[in-house]
Amino acid sequence: MKIFVVGLGLMGASYAEKLTLKGHQVYGYDVNKANVFQAEKDGVILETSNLSLLSLADVVILAMYPKQNVTFVKDHLHLFKKGVLLTDISGVKETIVSQIESLIRENIHFVSHHPMAGRAKKGYDFRDPNMFLNNHFLIIESKRATLSDYELLEIIGKQLGFKTITKISAEKHDQMIAYTSQLTHVIAVSLMLGHEDVSREFTGDSFRDLTRIAHINETLWSELFLSNQTYLLEAIQQFKDQLLKIEDAIINQDTKTLEELLKTSREKRKAFEHDPS
Repeated sequence: MKIFVVGLGLMGASYAEKLTLKGHQVYGYDVNKANVFQAEKDGVILETSNLSLLSLADVVILAMYPKQNVTFVKDHLHLFKKGVLLTDISGVKETIVSQIESLIRENIHFVSHHPMAGRAKKGYDFRDPNMFLNNHFLIIESKRATLSDYELLEIIGKQLGFKTITKISAEKHDQMIAYTSQLTHVIAVSLMLGHEDVSREFTGDSFRDLTRIAHINETLWSELFLSNQTYLLEAIQQFKDQLLKIEDAIINQDTKTLEELLKTSREKRKAFEHDPS
């Protein structure tokens, strides 16, 4: 297929390189022309890449920040060919999906998705075509898609190396991601900010594991947090409720309650260790 990747940062460049290795004709664009030049030089994308080639693409993958993806569609809609499959990798879905669906023509197909993979560092130089192996690929239900569109996106997900592929609604996605992804970043950041005297000498594996994702892209994650405000605030409240239960048990020297909470947590976490596949 002819695939056009818009945005050649960490994720977009990793997509482009992997899909090139799978034999597709991959073109790319980035507002940073140095990224495009380097990607052409490295063979990540074809050397002839330029925006006019959007009109040839069978699939267009939007790999920029959420609001940038919407703006790009609005500004370049005239270049998309009839029947093209448009998709994006945004970490929030309800607002982005509805905005893009309202912009595109009837003859443009659109299915959003979310690759559950990433790296702490950002930018083209940190790309990794194998970063998706054994991770999860979420496809978002769309009123602008056919069964063959979902099937095509599943093929792309498998070629990228994802282990599981799941189709869900935009609402369900944003609710779950608020808790399993955005809240965990909030917690990691809070741990780093919560104590002025924390230094390397006093940290072990537990602290380093919990705060790994505090090495964060502040521009992207601020946008993700604010774009998913309602669900993220619900997730924060759920976390605070459990934290208060533990705090109360400690204050009251309530060994029984504390042990019950810890045991329940351990049993729930054990379920993650069993691979259903």
